[in-house]
Amino acid sequence: MTLLYPSFLWLLIPLIMLLWRSSYSFVNKIHLIILMLIVLTLTRPVVEQMPKESQIEGRDIIIALDVSYSMNATDIKLNRYEFAKEIIFHLLKENPTDNVMLIAFTTNPLLLSPPTTDHKLIEIALKSLNREFILTKGTSLKKLFEKLVSMQMGHQNLILISDGGEENNPNELREILKKSDISLTILALGTIQGATIKKRDGTLLKDKEGNLVISRVNPMLKSLSSSYFEPSSSPKATADELYNSLSDNANRAKKMQYSYLELYQIPLIFAILLFLMVHTRGRVLYDMAKNTYKVRELSGEPLPMDKL
Repeated sequence: MTLLYPSFLWLLIPLIMLLWRSSYSFVNKIHLIILMLIVLTLTRPVVEQMPKESQIEGRDIIIALDVSYSMNATDIKLNRYEFAKEIIFHLLKENPTDNVMLIAFTTNPLLLSPPTTDHKLIEIALKSLNREFILTKGTSLKKLFEKLVSMQMGHQNLILISDGGEENNPNELREILKKSDISLTILALGTIQGATIKKRDGTLLKDKEGNLVISRVNPMLKSLSSSYFEPSSSPKATADELYNSLSDNANRAKKMQYSYLELYQIPLIFAILLFLMVHTRGRVLYDMAKNTYKVRELSGEPLPMDKL
């Protein structure tokens, strides 16, 4: 037998100490035993069954998310970065069998999650990312592509979510990608008109000369890949368009599935039975005493209080 949540056992210590206090009545001690049984229920006792091997099909996907300062621009509601995060959440939710790697990048790439089918872990990594702690604020697609090529992971679908930054050499970037088996899909976030960038204190970002910084989508992105997209009406619609454009090279993977025989019902049933026994017995005795008093009143017999 195994306890899936053994940390709840710590709650038994104060209950055991209270149980052995002589000042408690019998009913109160039964209540403590009921609480102890409930704690055992919370630990979720199980018996492990034999693991079963199953095959799953999924794509190998790398999601590269631009987290540079320009992603704070509000030409996309709420801003480029928040819109991009919602797209990623939809991709993870609707395609649970895909093997996904998540990379955040500015001037340098940062691995948030290695390839995994556990999409909950990827969501946690993305939600916990604090961009304020990232010292570099620019965008370097060159360093990102060089890092991906150096990993040599075989065929991968790369979803690049970025406004393009200040990159201006698409030929060099294409040559880097040719060294790997990467299918590039680009989601260009931003508009040609551009938008100002809000800082954390609510003021607008300015350059060294005091002029407002206007961030625009880099048109160079369109020349990098034939699979080029702009934001659709919603993050979900955009995520669907991106996913449908990916290459159909699906990999088969073997996965061990574990099942359990749940035993939490046993202590829970005992707790319920004890509760019913204690409180049902008390109610029956009360009703019996009440009926006895009524019978004596009707027959004229002296009540116990009259004998005093």
